[in-house]
Amino acid sequence: MTLTLTLRRPPEVPLDADVLAPDRLAAAEDVAALPLWHGKERVRVGDFFAVSGSGDDVRLEGDLSRVNGIGAGISRLVRAIRNDERGVYTVSAPCSDIPEFLGISLSLPRILGSEGIIDTLRPSLTPEEQAAMQRSAQVIAAAAEQLAT
Repeated sequence: MTLTLTLRRPPEVPLDADVLAPDRLAAAEDVAALPLWHGKERVRVGDFFAVSGSGDDVRLEGDLSRVNGIGAGISRLVRAIRNDERGVYTVSAPCSDIPEFLGISLSLPRILGSEGIIDTLRPSLTPEEQAAMQRSAQVIAAAAEQLAT
């Protein structure tokens, strides 16, 4: 499923939205209650965004030109690479080691270190989950092919 955040109204002053990072959103029980700064005023995500759905995929809609810090969580991945942490992070990248998904980008648990992605941890999937994942990959491949033409 997809978590969708739709901007209700443009902020009058810059809105600091570094909380709108995948790791912070995934850990939140109530996304609308997460704190933001609107200039010097403390506000909540729900004050500026209509929140619908849930899940690991995040979609932001509206004119976000005055919204700063979206995706700041990427800095955590940069630190993991820079410091050769060899920690496990969910990272979307083209698959080069899973034959049935070659060239398709999937978000999977991956070990990150100074060389970037060191290894991909393949989750155990039921036959039904594997079939669903293959169908999704086929849809992604078809869409990518259509964009290339």
